[in-house]
Amino acid sequence: ASAIFFAAPASGAEAASVVKVVYEGNMPKIRVNGTNYNPWMMKKLKVKQQIEANARVSKLGFRFHEVDYTHQDVETAAGVYTFDLLDKKISDALRAMPNDFFFINLGLSLPKWCVANKGECVGYLNGRPGSKKGGGEFGGRPLRPSPASAAYREELRRFFKIFGEYVKSRPWGSSIVGVRVSWGVYTEWHYYGQKEGPDVSPAMTAAFHRWK
Repeated sequence: ASAIFFAAPASGAEAASVVKVVYEGNMPKIRVNGTNYNPWMMKKLKVKQQIEANARVSKLGFRFHEVDYTHQDVETAAGVYTFDLLDKKISDALRAMPNDFFFINLGLSLPKWCVANKGECVGYLNGRPGSKKGGGEFGGRPLRPSPASAAYREELRRFFKIFGEYVKSRPWGSSIVGVRVSWGVYTEWHYYGQKEGPDVSPAMTAAFHRWK
């Protein structure tokens, strides 16, 4: 999966970070504020022990760390979002690694939004959306937003506006060098309900008719 790089201005007098991918010969590097770093990344900053492990490998050159933040963490109600846990995760990590950088992995299935907007969710050839029969995310029919839904895409635009403003307001804003948006069973490419049949929701059907 590719990351979306952005420069996040930090609060106060701290300057914004400027981040891009560059090459030294044939080797990719991540350039942050003019300094090139090896594109090595550690994941799973969830508990104290993992932060301590990341801090040890940071001394070996792993200067980037991915922070998972899923819908269970972010969605308090349909269209209502909180980032308190993200603030704690990154603040704790920065105390152990004050000169390192962070990617945020956002899982955006938004099940509470789906409950309030069932007409914008994935539809299947058989069974009802939301059924857990057949293996949950892999073989069942979980209630998930249709990628063809204009309302879902508009909600994501609203979400990222809220999220971006929040990141810019935090003291650790300039330590965030990228965001990876995850969606689907494998978080990258596998859409929900693949084993049960295609998405035949009103949104996807309308999109298919426009294409046809």
